[in-house]
Amino acid sequence: MHNNKDTIVAISTAVGEGAIGIVRLSGSRAVAIAQKMFVPKSGNKISGFKSHTVHYGHIVRYRNVHKGIDIRPAMHDARTRRYGIIDEVLLTLMRGPRTYTREDVVEISCHGGIVPLKKVMEEAVHRGARPADPGEFTKRAFLNGRIDLAQAEGVQDVIRAKTEAAFRVALSHLEGDFSRGIKKLRAALMDILRVIEADIDFQEEHQVPADSDARLLAKVGKVRNRLDDIVAAADTGRMIQEGITCVICGKPNVGKSSLLNAFLKRNRAIVTPVPGTTRDVIEDVIAIGGVPVRLVDTAGIQPSRNVIEKIGIRKSREYIKKADIIIFMLDFSRPFDDNDLSIIKLLPQGRIITVANKCDLKRKLHPEAIPSLAGRDIVPVSAKERKNIAVLEQKLSAMIWQGKVHMPEHDFITSIRQAACVRAALKSVHDACSLLKHGGQRELLAVDIRQAVFELGKVTGEAVDVNILDRIFAKFCIGK
Repeated sequence: MHNNKDTIVAISTAVGEGAIGIVRLSGSRAVAIAQKMFVPKSGNKISGFKSHTVHYGHIVRYRNVHKGIDIRPAMHDARTRRYGIIDEVLLTLMRGPRTYTREDVVEISCHGGIVPLKKVMEEAVHRGARPADPGEFTKRAFLNGRIDLAQAEGVQDVIRAKTEAAFRVALSHLEGDFSRGIKKLRAALMDILRVIEADIDFQEEHQVPADSDARLLAKVGKVRNRLDDIVAAADTGRMIQEGITCVICGKPNVGKSSLLNAFLKRNRAIVTPVPGTTRDVIEDVIAIGGVPVRLVDTAGIQPSRNVIEKIGIRKSREYIKKADIIIFMLDFSRPFDDNDLSIIKLLPQGRIITVANKCDLKRKLHPEAIPSLAGRDIVPVSAKERKNIAVLEQKLSAMIWQGKVHMPEHDFITSIRQAACVRAALKSVHDACSLLKHGGQRELLAVDIRQAVFELGKVTGEAVDVNILDRIFAKFCIGK
C-alpha cells in the first residue's frame, strides 16, 4: 500500500503522437524534484517562482547529478549542452492549496510523443517521485477535501462521456449539483434523527406530543418522495452514461451491413451482393437521442453447414438474447419466407423495430398478409440510398426514452455504487415511515433513520470504507 504523503508523478495526457503531452507531479516534494531536473531559461530557481506561473526551459538527464555539476544557472550556453537535454518544455508551477489535489503541483508540458514523455517521467522518478496509481491525483483531491466522492466519480464520467447529454450529466456531478442534493436530504434526516433521539433521552421527563408521529411522518415522507424520484431516474442516468446495445438481425443479404453504414454515414462494414458476407459481428457507436447506442451488425441467420458461418450465426443468436433493442430486417424486394419466420421466433418480446429494407426496389414483401407481422409498425428504408434513416433514428430515440420526461442532469445517478447506496437509504426511510404509521418504538425508528444517513453518506464519501475507495479509483486512468 502506497503512502499518500509520497510525491507522485504520471503522464496525464493520452500516450501517443501529439503536439503536447503533460507530465504531472503532486506532493510536498514536487517543487524540489522539479528544481533538480528543470533548467529555466531565466536561470532563476523554481523555488522562487510565483504560484500559477509558466516558465520556459529544459529537462536535463539524471546522470548530471553523479558528476557533481550544477548546470542550472547556465543551461542555455554551449558548455552545458553536453550534459544532456531530454526535452524543451514549459513548466507550470501551482502551489497548494489552490490546486487540483490541494498539494503542490508541477505540470511539465513536453513534446507530445511516447519517448519524451516517458523520459521526463523517468527523470522525475530518478529524482525521488513515485509513479502514481490509477486515479491517485483525484483520490488525493478527495482525501484532501477538495471534492467529494460523487464529484470524483463525475471526473471519470466527464472523461468517458460519449454524447453531449452524458457530458452534461457528468459535468453537473463534477460541479457538485448531485452531491448538494444528497447532502441536503442527509441533513434533513439528521435533523429528524436529533428529534427522535431527544424523544428517547427525555421520554421519562415529559410525554411525547400526540401529533409527534404525524409531524415526523410528514418530514420523513418528503425525504422518501425525493429519494423515490432519484431511484426512478437511476436507470436513465446509467443509460445516458453507458449507452445501450442495438442489434441488427435478419437473414443473409437483407442489408444489415448497409444499414450500419447508413447509420454511421461511412463504410464501416463490407457490403457485397453475395449472401453471407458478414461472418462475424461488427460493432460501432453512435449517439441517438443523446444516448450512446452500440450498433451491432450480425451475421445473417440461415441453415448452414459452413463451420465459420455457423460460428457467426451462433454469435448472432447470443447478441440477440442480450440486446436492449433489436432491429429486425426484412427485404422489400423478396417475399417473406420460412427463414424470416424462424428468426422472428428467436426474437424476445419487447423492444423490437421491424424494418423493411430496399424500399426503392419493386415490392414483393406484403407484411400485412403475414400473421406473425400483423399489427407491427414496419419502417420502410433504403439503406443503400439512405432513405428514411432519419425516420428510423426517431423511432429508435422514442423507444430508448419510452416517453420519459427528461429530468434535470443533477437528478441522475451515474454509477451502480451510487444507485445501491440510494436504494438502501430509501429502504430504511420506507421502514421508518412504516414504523411511524403504526406507532413503532423510537429506538427502532432511530436505527432506520441512522442507517439511511449512513447510506447517503457513502454516496458523497462522508462514510466510506477504504477498500471501496481503492476499488473506485482503480477504475480511473493513470494520471487523473
